[in-house]
Amino acid sequence: MAARKSGNAAPKAAAPSAETEQKEAGQTASAVPAQMNQGDDQTLVLPDEITVKTRRGLTTFRRAGLRFGKEPVTLKTADLGDEQIAAILGESNLVVAEA
Repeated sequence: MAARKSGNAAPKAAAPSAETEQKEAGQTASAVPAQMNQGDDQTLVLPDEITVKTRRGLTTFRRAGLRFGKEPVTLKTADLGDEQIAAILGESNLVVAEA
């Protein structure tokens, strides 16, 4: 798992939103991301890889310079920037799970 420090890069409500979308899609919820401490500098523990797909009802969707569809796409978190991760995790039209 990779640890990242960021100021306000990821909204606090991002993980519950992703978990809610996973439950609606019939997937098991995973800890993406797990928040380690709650100070001004947040430390997020991310898995090495995540899978991302669109929520039910969407054929394709673009976010963070990437295109997602019904089929899960596996992404290495080390290859993504902090802003990309925040955008993907904060997007309610995407379902994010640990790969």
